[in-house]
Amino acid sequence: YTGHKTITDADIIGFANLTGDWNPAHVDSEYCKTVPLGVRIAHNLLVISIAMGMFSAHLGILEGTIWAFLGSSWSHKRPVRLGDTFSAKFTVAEKQETGKGTHGRVVFNAVITNQNGEVTQEGKLDTLFQRKKQ
Repeated sequence: YTGHKTITDADIIGFANLTGDWNPAHVDSEYCKTVPLGVRIAHNLLVISIAMGMFSAHLGILEGTIWAFLGSSWSHKRPVRLGDTFSAKFTVAEKQETGKGTHGRVVFNAVITNQNGEVTQEGKLDTLFQRKKQ
């Protein structure tokens, strides 16, 4: 498990500034009062990005070992609202030695849940790691 992160206005506005995604569902409280959710929501990719940062920083297994991110499959189950707190759980789903034993492919299952334990996003992350020297 990673640590927890509460989504703030600064997170959402910073991500909008970085990406240029100024969809009113993310940045306009008045607009959001007119749609079914009624509140601002975080960009899905913002939540994934933060979860990956927590995976790296809190768990420490990527430091100096990851060679490449090979791909992902991802599903968005429910929005992460402004003020929601989420965490992520990463588990190894598959491992495969590749090359001449110098590296290996690892597929992780990832599940992101909010403060109520509801799954907001889930998916698979396919990665390439340097193997420990034997």
